[in-house]
Amino acid sequence: MRNPRAYLENQCLADQGFIVASLDGRGTPGRDHDWERATKLNFIDIPLQDQVDGLQALGHDIPEMDLGHAGITGWSFGGYFTAMATTRRPDVFRAGVAGAPVVDFADYDTAYTERYLGTPQAQPDAYRKTSVLTYAAALSRPLLIMHGLTDDNVYFQNSVKLTQALIAAGRPYQLLLLPGTHQLPDPVLRARVDEARAGFLAEKLRK
Repeated sequence: MRNPRAYLENQCLADQGFIVASLDGRGTPGRDHDWERATKLNFIDIPLQDQVDGLQALGHDIPEMDLGHAGITGWSFGGYFTAMATTRRPDVFRAGVAGAPVVDFADYDTAYTERYLGTPQAQPDAYRKTSVLTYAAALSRPLLIMHGLTDDNVYFQNSVKLTQALIAAGRPYQLLLLPGTHQLPDPVLRARVDEARAGFLAEKLRK
């Protein structure tokens, strides 16, 4: 384990009785070019299916996993993925906690986004398919959104756009505003975030 601190949030959940799974599907770095570039022009469809397939395979092999009470959580791109997974696959994920989600990649760092999606002008359909706003009205599972008000990576306007879309569609959600930036360097604040995440998932998944 190269960086044990990277697993503290997962350990926090595990200590409270959750089985925590983390899967590197197509699109994640560190494998090869084709694996990482599988998300070209579409950040969500292939990775989401990989996560669903991986979760179901684990459930088949590990009888202690109750796939009828599965949740999902993540931060930054993981927050984006969580919002998408909770919205688009309510048959799999019963609740989600989305931290600092990138809601519309037209509002994110062009050096990263345009490497995969091209420009919004040249590839409008790629941005439409990749945006959480395209699917927000379909949200039917509990979703907690957490975002630092001074986030200097994924700007808070992303969560503002998402909440506006959910309000317009009449979809319920919860929002936790944080006095911090993207990485939340304050250990006390991070602890409170961990507590809020675990509490929300416990309430929504153990029913």
